[in-house]
Amino acid sequence: MRVEEVLALIDARIAEFRRVIAETTSAIEALKSLRERGEMIVPLGGGVLVGAEWKGSVLIDVGGGIVLERPVETVIERLERRIKRAEEEIKRLEEEKRKVLEQVRKGKE
Repeated sequence: MRVEEVLALIDARIAEFRRVIAETTSAIEALKSLRERGEMIVPLGGGVLVGAEWKGSVLIDVGGGIVLERPVETVIERLERRIKRAEEEIKRLEEEKRKVLEQVRKGKE
């Protein structure tokens, strides 16, 4: 695989983790807002929205097609851990990219 392809793959993975962070941050903000207001508008798709009243817990996908009902605080904590893992992965990928670029630089000397 060419260096340009390796760097493009690393950049794509970094972009994906940044997208996860943005989406997860948005979900945390929405949960905090929901906790304060107690009602929401839920998109169903096709431009259709419904009003809903929050009952105190939320459903979260924990992987493998398993969805659990949990208190909002527990879900927020889980989402914050997801952000931390994504940030750590970005740091790892940026270090990997730095090493690839360093090897290229050394090869040109």
